[in-house]
Amino acid sequence: MKNSLAALLVMAFFALGCGLDKLAGVRTDSNSNANTSVANANTNTNASATPALASMNDTLFAETAFKSLTSGDSSAEWMVDWDSFRVADVDVGSQYRAMPGDTAKGAFRTSFISTFANSFKQTGAQLTDVSGWKEQSRAGDTTTVVGKIRNGKSIRLTVTHKDGRQGLASIDVD
Repeated sequence: MKNSLAALLVMAFFALGCGLDKLAGVRTDSNSNANTSVANANTNTNASATPALASMNDTLFAETAFKSLTSGDSSAEWMVDWDSFRVADVDVGSQYRAMPGDTAKGAFRTSFISTFANSFKQTGAQLTDVSGWKEQSRAGDTTTVVGKIRNGKSIRLTVTHKDGRQGLASIDVD
């Protein structure tokens, strides 16, 4: 890999951060049918609004969520616990919670996934650089899953269980 995965994760978030002011300006008034439709389609503020995903063990879920994020797959949107999501030392969740409405939050999710995937590709990293996914620990509703990176480091993902669904809560590199 050209850059470390940790740098990639932070770079992906900060690349997105350049456009946060534009996302915050997205109209969310209920008088616009188009905005209301987009808000209804993109909302992820409660469990009843999220699509039903098949339950899987936390190790497989973490691996699948990471692969979805790095490939830009839109299904990653429903796999992330956006309210508490953290990438390296960046509190993505606080940025997400600061978005002014469902439309802006939907745009944030879409933009983050796209930017994350593009940054991953631009570093020359590949999904095959991470292997050996396994559960490291479990405490209450939280599971830590680790994968080995080809460069000898590890990637650590945290999976939470809230409102009856799994969510990717953090990504770190050790």
